[in-house]
Amino acid sequence: MIRELSKNWAISSKKNENMQKSSIGTELDLAILGALEVQPRIELKKVAQILGVSNSTITRRWDLMQSEGAAWTTVIPGARFLDTGWSAFVTIECDPQREQELAKALCNEPAFGTVALVTHHRQFYIDCFAPSHNEGMEMLQGIFRRLPGIRSRHISPISRVYRQANEWNNGTLATTEKQSLEDALPSASQYFLPDELDAEIVSILFSDARQSWQNIAVILGASAQTIQRRTKKLVSSGLIAFRCDSGRLSSTGLQEFSIQWSAPSLDVDVIGQMLANDPSCRISAKTIDSSNLTATFWLRNLKSAHNHENSVLNTSPRSYVQERFLTLSTIKRGGQILDAEGRRVRSIPIPILRAGKPYLPPHSSSSSA
Repeated sequence: MIRELSKNWAISSKKNENMQKSSIGTELDLAILGALEVQPRIELKKVAQILGVSNSTITRRWDLMQSEGAAWTTVIPGARFLDTGWSAFVTIECDPQREQELAKALCNEPAFGTVALVTHHRQFYIDCFAPSHNEGMEMLQGIFRRLPGIRSRHISPISRVYRQANEWNNGTLATTEKQSLEDALPSASQYFLPDELDAEIVSILFSDARQSWQNIAVILGASAQTIQRRTKKLVSSGLIAFRCDSGRLSSTGLQEFSIQWSAPSLDVDVIGQMLANDPSCRISAKTIDSSNLTATFWLRNLKSAHNHENSVLNTSPRSYVQERFLTLSTIKRGGQILDAEGRRVRSIPIPILRAGKPYLPPHSSSSSA
């Protein structure tokens, strides 16, 4: 599929060298995003080979998307983050007159990864993170005391994640092309206790997960080999994951729809995994709440929303929907603050790992970590 379009991309690329913001979002851009969604740190020359386009064209298009804030790579909590960390979905109702003030305050909180305005009587839908359960409890108590205009809030702690946002992709790549990228994913390793250096690495990678090991090494005063080894260990242990994301680019024509179900406890894992296998599913998670299962979908047609409800009912007839709502606008996604057009304007690192004391680089760059 992609190769059939490669000739057209190559012809048009020369005409697009001086493209402005409004031109970002071509088929080639979506294909590049599709590749980086599967493997965010893949070398662009391999993307060029897969798509049948020159390396210079791929590099130019990605640099433009990134510089304009249309797309980015970052770090998010990994599949095993909940083994030691803590996460929850939060809905907040506020005084309508203070909605804009509260939105700004919510975005400035590092623990709140994603902040969205939704079609719900509680206007804000948020996911939040902390390095541990105790820190999560303390953090929320402190935050809610200082946030302006709150009338009510509802917290749904997450106990298991069946699918996270980095597993979603825009579907541009053919199956064989996607498989060639997935083969490069690291193998799983055992959990380990990260230290201050690990926390510093994650913080630096947060704003750009594709930056070189050497660049991070210079900042932290460690060797590039140490930085690479530490990062690969964090990823393979499931503590962190890389994600390529965009504001409206990859979600063009898509509508974000969330459902919260109350399901029999014996059925939750089966339903959660079934939803996770749906290509339109962005997030599927078990929660400690009266609604014990939450899922978010990116849909091209809202009529299909009912299909997801019916699939759960067919699997578990005693399940029922507690809440359903659409996203009106996302003002922060995965720690990235977005403007009105969905472009990244700045980053606030999510507290994935416990920061601890500041990392002090060794006197000799040959020291191993």
